[in-house]
Amino acid sequence: MKYNKNMMDLENKKNAAREIVNRIVEQFGAYIVDFKVNQQGKRTFVKVLITTDQGIALNQIAEISRVMRDDAALDAIFSENFQLEVSSPGIDFPLKSVRDFRRNIGREMNVFHHSVDLRSPLKGTLEDVNEERLIIKSGNESQILSLSEVEFAKVIIKW
Repeated sequence: MKYNKNMMDLENKKNAAREIVNRIVEQFGAYIVDFKVNQQGKRTFVKVLITTDQGIALNQIAEISRVMRDDAALDAIFSENFQLEVSSPGIDFPLKSVRDFRRNIGREMNVFHHSVDLRSPLKGTLEDVNEERLIIKSGNESQILSLSEVEFAKVIIKW
């Protein structure tokens, strides 16, 4: 029973922290790509991945991170034993949201999906995206995938 209470406390802390972090991130015109809170013993680790629609520079991440670290409301949620890590998603981070896809128009990718009409992953170049669908040029044809069918996509890195 004590385990469930501790997990509930962590979940409430995570939700409260995400609201604060989201407010800060949005002030800088950025958005959260991924947000995780893990507890190991008495230490709490908060990991935030952020970007903007145009991508994000290291100095922007540093500024946002500084504001988060200085935020008294965030400090009040966790004990003094918490570690904050703020970074951007790497090129190999899975694309899931419309904003993620918009940033990657023109890039070649593997799109993992559950459409019965197409093989998964669908390899091709992202031509267009909107709130409802992706258009992927695969070979000589453009394929339309409903966003509800897309699990995630990974940009193909060319060296």
